Amino acid sequence: MRCCLSHKELSHKYRRIARLLSIPANGRRRKRFSKTGKLRTELIRLYRSQQELNANAQSDSEKAMVASLLDGLEQISRSAHEEAGFTYAPLAQLEALQ
Repeated sequence: MRCCLSHKELSHKYRRIARLLSIPANGRRRKRFSKTGKLRTELIRLYRSQQELNANAQSDSEKAMVASLLDGLEQISRSAHEEAGFTYAPLAQLEALQ
């Protein structure tokens, strides 16, 4: 069993999250928050995978790539929180709360 996702798999997950963010709100507040909760869960799961990648990175270029993935995740998380009207919290804090 693999311990972490490949760059290609993470990129696919980022695109999926971006599609989720682009879904327009249809006025159903409950449904919108439900999607945000699912998105938050997925972001935390990806954050954990990124942390595993970071721990297993062997070169500076791998560490730089993983750092850029984390920046992308944080930007997606910030956008999702703003869209839902939630106060933004860094993924490290959200992960610690779970």
